[in-house]
Amino acid sequence: MKKLICFLMIAFVAFVISPMVAMAETVASAAVENSTSIDIASYFATVPGLVSLVIIVTQFLKKLLKTEGVKTQILSWIIALALSCVGYFLQLGIFVGAAWYWIIIYAAAAGLIANGIATKHVVEAVLNLIKPKLT
Repeated sequence: MKKLICFLMIAFVAFVISPMVAMAETVASAAVENSTSIDIASYFATVPGLVSLVIIVTQFLKKLLKTEGVKTQILSWIIALALSCVGYFLQLGIFVGAAWYWIIIYAAAAGLIANGIATKHVVEAVLNLIKPKLT
């Protein structure tokens, strides 16, 4: 009986597990060969994209600088303004062809959403009301 169980275990490993390992290896190597890079410009394509970048950078710096509460919110506002400046000077996404004051408007919008003060829908509605008057 022990020999039968041992034979069945070896057969199971040989015919079931081995092909699974081989397939996993080929899929993993294909994934490494076809890796994609991060397109930073895509974060500047829309206001929610800018907000997500603000949140990512804020969380990174929050852990690095060990900030809490109001200091983190101030850090978030500063990052929103800095990223808006970068987007404007590199002419990325929503900043392409925009006037200089859109740096402040988009930074305020990103800061409001990133800090949880306003929702994306409210900010986009306000931006849609402002945009035709300013451009």
